[in-house]
Amino acid sequence: METIASVGLRAIFLSILLSLFAARQTPDTALNRPVTALFVAGDHLLIGQGAALVEAQITPIALTVIRTSDLQHGAIRAITAINGAILILSEDGLSTWDASGAISSFTAGGGQRIATRDDRVYVAALNAGVTIYRFDASGAGKLKLLGHVDTSAEDIAPDGTNWLWVASGAHGLRLYDLTDPANPVVLSDNSSYVPARLVRVSGTRLYLGYANKLAVFDTVNVKAPRVLSETELGINTASVGDVLIEQNQVIAGRVDITGSDVLLMDASNPAVLREVAHVGDAGSGDRLALHGGDLFVGSERLGLQRVRVEVTALTHLQSWDVSEAPPCTDFTPRDPQPANLSQIAPDTQVTLSWRVACPAAHYAIEINGVRAAVTDQASYPFTLQNAQTVWRVIPLDAQNQPISQVTSAAWSFEMQREGYLITPQPPKLDALLYKPPLIQIDTQSPTVIVAGTCIAVAIGFVIIVIGAAAIGAWFDRRRARNY
Repeated sequence: METIASVGLRAIFLSILLSLFAARQTPDTALNRPVTALFVAGDHLLIGQGAALVEAQITPIALTVIRTSDLQHGAIRAITAINGAILILSEDGLSTWDASGAISSFTAGGGQRIATRDDRVYVAALNAGVTIYRFDASGAGKLKLLGHVDTSAEDIAPDGTNWLWVASGAHGLRLYDLTDPANPVVLSDNSSYVPARLVRVSGTRLYLGYANKLAVFDTVNVKAPRVLSETELGINTASVGDVLIEQNQVIAGRVDITGSDVLLMDASNPAVLREVAHVGDAGSGDRLALHGGDLFVGSERLGLQRVRVEVTALTHLQSWDVSEAPPCTDFTPRDPQPANLSQIAPDTQVTLSWRVACPAAHYAIEINGVRAAVTDQASYPFTLQNAQTVWRVIPLDAQNQPISQVTSAAWSFEMQREGYLITPQPPKLDALLYKPPLIQIDTQSPTVIVAGTCIAVAIGFVIIVIGAAAIGAWFDRRRARNY
């Protein structure tokens, strides 16, 4: 994170920003938004809030919003300055604001980190790599494309005139020689420190945020950086969000689901990066910006904080938390089921239901003038008792008290027992309209008597024939034995 070193440069930035926006005051509630970028220019704080850019005046006791402007280029991810102009990196591209307060250029192709050195601008865009521009300060403020580094790029840090360190995520730490930006040359490639998310340079020291650690390297030999120390920021979910280096102090923004937001470390002995203070408890140190002894901390999750930085202490001064959604106030039940004035089939059970814009803690159900039940759901089943049912719903609070006399209209429906609305019932098997008659035989009929006699004679004849055959076979066997 770059800081403004000279009073003259601070004055230039201040004059630029004062010309960018009219001095119309905006309510301070404009600060209660998610923060996506931070940058200090003179006595002004530039805040990225999604696609909006907020300019705020920094005073010893307050932060006063001067103007909010929607850039309409996607979420702002980084802000910096170069040669009298402000550069604003959004998801859609890079905007250049010149000294007259106008957007002098917009270059499509966004990213999440931006860095400058001399007249060069470097834009890191994750898997899209690093794009290199030359900034033309001779009036137009245009950006001229110089080259591109095809690599993963979580963060970038220029070193000298032509070198660029790149935190390459799962590929570790890389150093490129960009003497010819169109033909980048890899000077160092270290894949041991992964995932590499943040890189900063201070003289011959390099600070690398990777995994849940912050490491310090000696870069006297840039082709073989030598690790001096490593500091764990917490459990595996922690990571470095941002880092500021002020002489022998390192201010590290910490990102996690809980724990410190900012760590203050003594770096006088790089072999032992010693924590001397911390502040916060939500792990929301995504973005940092320093103005004198005041540190501004921003995050999309919690918003903006102001912290006093001393040699061995961090003191929380003020917070602008992300505003919660406006309270829900429309508790009126609507859209009843069964529909109002409807007719329903004569089922024994019916479920009453309704819709609400804002859910209540409880609901009281009145049926035919009598409170039938209290429920937590926007529905209630009950058994029909009358031909006509009149009902209404009363929203209740957590103490079962009516909410500001809010109630539904009186709805009604009736049970229809005739006509097309009746659901046909299948007939019972023992109550069929037609039954086939049972088969009956008159035993006194002459026809039946004759038929019975014929059948009896036929049966008797068959018996006689079978018996005669059996007797004949017996005599034959006897005669055969006598011979």
